[in-house]
Amino acid sequence: MPAGRQRYERVLPSISGTNESALSSVQNSAPERVSAGVFSMPVGASLAICVRLLLSLIMIAADYLAAPALYNGSTLWATAGLLLLIFRRGQAVGANSEEPGIARLSIARLAIFLALHAIIITIGRSSGAILTSAAASDALAAAPLAAAKLLILLPVIALFSRSDWSAILRKFRAEFLAALIVLLTFFPYRLFHTIWPAYSQLIATLAYYGAKPFVAGLAFINQPIPTIAGPQINLQIVFWCSGFSALALFDTLVALIAILDWNELNHARLLTAYIAGGAAILAANIVRISLLVIIGNDIGPEYAMGRFHVNAGWAFFAVIYLIILTVSYRWMLKKPS
Repeated sequence: MPAGRQRYERVLPSISGTNESALSSVQNSAPERVSAGVFSMPVGASLAICVRLLLSLIMIAADYLAAPALYNGSTLWATAGLLLLIFRRGQAVGANSEEPGIARLSIARLAIFLALHAIIITIGRSSGAILTSAAASDALAAAPLAAAKLLILLPVIALFSRSDWSAILRKFRAEFLAALIVLLTFFPYRLFHTIWPAYSQLIATLAYYGAKPFVAGLAFINQPIPTIAGPQINLQIVFWCSGFSALALFDTLVALIAILDWNELNHARLLTAYIAGGAAILAANIVRISLLVIIGNDIGPEYAMGRFHVNAGWAFFAVIYLIILTVSYRWMLKKPS
């Protein structure tokens, strides 16, 4: 056999074996990355942060049980959201190489943390009547006192050192921004009640002008409860016409998407889609009111009242959700590298 052919045959198995092992590595690595991202537990600093946030969440809930006047659901939502997003971030493959250094939780820091919660409970129980009256009032003067309930989040600061906080905020900046958005926007009943007198006039006016070209003899009555008067039905714009329930459900849907796909999402685009989607929900609510006015006057009052009114409203918003998420979801995902 020629020497050249012998050398070729010796080299060929080596190359073939290398390619087979490389192909096997590629085939096996993808499922491992997926399982690590979905099922693995965070380790190191991410796990330590999650444990301390879980402790803070439990203590906030205990504060509310001991002093119900302190209750503000936004703090629970925000803390839980931050905990889940950092947990998901810690599951990402390669996250451990970027982990910030977190000092061990000392007995002194834990004691300060518990002492601060004890002080908050004492204040909440002694000032229960004042806090309850502020929560029940929609007046702007009561807003600062109601906002003071957010101070229940401060004890968590004691669980980390200043250098820890610097590293954590640098590493998990997107997660903290998302938690802040949750704190301010997850079901702000008080804000909607406060602005409702002005906002009800706005949506009633817009709905009136939207329905006017289609209903002859339509009139707008400007009063504390704005009314769109038609030949067959008068529609009063009360708080339940605000679209707040639809907006709250949209918040929940976006939160679920964020938690499940946090490591695959472009966070700036997620925020943009959330703001644009919320605005679209409020605009769609005005369209819904205009349609109720048109249907109630041109077809029949029974179609703008009662059970049909409620069921048609949810069907309408379900279509709006589907359109918003269909258009925005793929755009929110990170581009493959």
